[in-house]
Amino acid sequence: MSTKSRLAAVLLASAATSLMAAAAVAQEAPAPADPAAAEQEEADESIVVTARRRSETLFETPATVSAVSGETLRDLGITDITAAIQLIPNATVPQNPQGFNTYINIRGIRQADPQAEPNFGMYRNGIYAGGQRTNLGAQVDIARLEVLRGPQGGLYGRDAVGGAVNIVYATPNFDGISGYGSATYGRYDRSEVEGAVNLPLSDTFALRLAGWYFNQEGGEFYNIARGEEMDAMTDKGLRLSAVYDINDAWSVLWMAEYQQTDTPSARTYAPNGIANGNQVSPSETFRTIGRDSPVRAQTEQTYLSQDISYDSSVGTFHLLAAYRNYDLNSTEDQDYTALDPSSGVAVLKQEMTRDEAVESGYAELYWNSESDGPLSWIAGVSYFHEKFDFSRIIATTIDFNNIGIPLGVQTAYGALPGPGTSITTDSVSAYVDLNYEVNDKLSLSASLRYNNDRKKLDYSQYVYGTQPSLPIFLMLFGNVIPPFDLNAEPTFEHWSPSIGFHYQMNDNVNFYGLISDGFRAGGFNTTSTSPEFIPFGSEKATNYELGVKTLWNERRIGVNFAVFFMQQFDLVVRRNDPNSAPGFNFTYLENAGDAETWGAELEVNARLNDWLTAAATVGWLNAEYVKGDAFGVSLVGQNIPYTRDWTLNLRLDAEVPIKGDVSFIGNINYRAEFGGSLDDFGEQPYEDLSKLDASLGVAVGSTRVVAYVTNAFDDHVTEFIFTVGAEAVSAGRTYGISVSTEF
Repeated sequence: MSTKSRLAAVLLASAATSLMAAAAVAQEAPAPADPAAAEQEEADESIVVTARRRSETLFETPATVSAVSGETLRDLGITDITAAIQLIPNATVPQNPQGFNTYINIRGIRQADPQAEPNFGMYRNGIYAGGQRTNLGAQVDIARLEVLRGPQGGLYGRDAVGGAVNIVYATPNFDGISGYGSATYGRYDRSEVEGAVNLPLSDTFALRLAGWYFNQEGGEFYNIARGEEMDAMTDKGLRLSAVYDINDAWSVLWMAEYQQTDTPSARTYAPNGIANGNQVSPSETFRTIGRDSPVRAQTEQTYLSQDISYDSSVGTFHLLAAYRNYDLNSTEDQDYTALDPSSGVAVLKQEMTRDEAVESGYAELYWNSESDGPLSWIAGVSYFHEKFDFSRIIATTIDFNNIGIPLGVQTAYGALPGPGTSITTDSVSAYVDLNYEVNDKLSLSASLRYNNDRKKLDYSQYVYGTQPSLPIFLMLFGNVIPPFDLNAEPTFEHWSPSIGFHYQMNDNVNFYGLISDGFRAGGFNTTSTSPEFIPFGSEKATNYELGVKTLWNERRIGVNFAVFFMQQFDLVVRRNDPNSAPGFNFTYLENAGDAETWGAELEVNARLNDWLTAAATVGWLNAEYVKGDAFGVSLVGQNIPYTRDWTLNLRLDAEVPIKGDVSFIGNINYRAEFGGSLDDFGEQPYEDLSKLDASLGVAVGSTRVVAYVTNAFDDHVTEFIFTVGAEAVSAGRTYGISVSTEF
């Protein structure tokens, strides 16, 4: 057994021992005297989720789904998806080094390239919100986060090879005026303000308005070449929701959101310097980074959604619709140095600008039948349309005098791809999900989904310049980026079946089993020397899973355990571009790999007494290639990159009453990640992560004042290494104070 495996085993044993001790303590506590108190004392297994598009508790749901309440996220000070996903076993959010996408790795299903669609289904209030550039900024006023792990072929089928993430926001209610507000100030001159208010305007119409403004002036990374704090950021937005209960049968929920961000476009440093021509830039620390080009990204996003529901004698019908408009403009230093082109032979200054726009629309109609008989079902159809316009302009400057050509300093522009390049997606799907209750203990389920994705690519790459002496340079540069146009319109079809069973042995023990199939449509490479290397095909996965959900100690402790085996087919892996000019190392994606993954997941939630709760998750994965090669080297036996062997999360939350309405409050959350690799061949190990977050404060009525620290160990982990040697690392220690109130 390796050192990492032994350490993980020790941690798992320690967690189990702690939980057994906690169970013993809880067992000694007297049961609550009345049903209301009993409900309050139950573990988080009583939380209601809609993972199967029907309201049921986590305990009742025969699927591997985790749910984190909005209250927990607020108590932990979590307002970003990365920290939220770290509460989920076998799920990680690898560093997004260029700031324009959110990657969520669930059970080793990774996104191989930024231009590919994600390998997980993204949903907001149960409405599909995925596609290109699933870029999530601040997340506030959340009711709960639901994460379904494993391929989701039926109800959440599009792109959900690894699973589905559903962010459920707080929606308007008719219980009176209510809301919350919070203000935080922390290290690096970071300030956060957020809040929400619920306004019932009548017995049938209510509004909820949420807003946030996050701003940071400093940070860990400092660019000495430009005198800039690289971590400086702003994230601001508004969300307005409205619910209208037209009558007993008809109801409508609307949501509109607008968000703007200004963040780093590449948070990297080069500990060993960067080779540029015959020069090497100085070794860098976090505070001595040299980039002579701006490293910034600005996004603007508008999101609208609507859920019209109709209750009838044969069930409930939902008409869902959503619209998204997303724009990104960014600048990146592509040579990762501040070296002057005249400082040496073949020293380049390269600056890349991105211009991207996504406009998408989604519509879905589904029928949720009545469940008064042994057979129930959900059936639906959906349509997704998206246009993704994008271009990357790389400005390259070189001093020709240094290579014996008397042209002086020249700049050429490579459009890779150029303005006018777009991917248009039209996706149609139909699905049915059946559930049959054999008796009061056993039920069977089956689902089938049909996907038809048609993608149209209009692609162009070329070089150009603006100076009269450029023809020779353009001719040379044209050998690096050969000009060509490509129009392609492939169609990707797939049938995704699943079958399962659910056996409730008694009121406290549920068993379930599932065989499910997932699919992600193919796409297009966007850096190539030839049209033949542009398209790639679909990826598929089949998952076999068994799980058990249990409740203990008057239902105050919930323990869930699942084991699974997953096969992945036609994975895209990187290949060397055989036509790439020397020194440029272009690559492309090709469907050339198969993989197998064994895994296990443990989740525990415990209400130890009326003021202390605990939670623990442990995930284990063995995700290996069984077929394929990359860069001419076999992948067989290698781990899938950016996938952890072990994930561990331990949490304690306390609210200790002192006197009257005064309480001490605090929480401790520990996250550990072990094993894995940053490349296909295990040559760049994924460093172990040990992250401790804590807070301590006082609550007076509904007002809370807490001091907090995140990543108390200041543990930095390298999460991405560019070919040139620049590295992206996880964020270090922060701390501050937060004040919040509810009304």
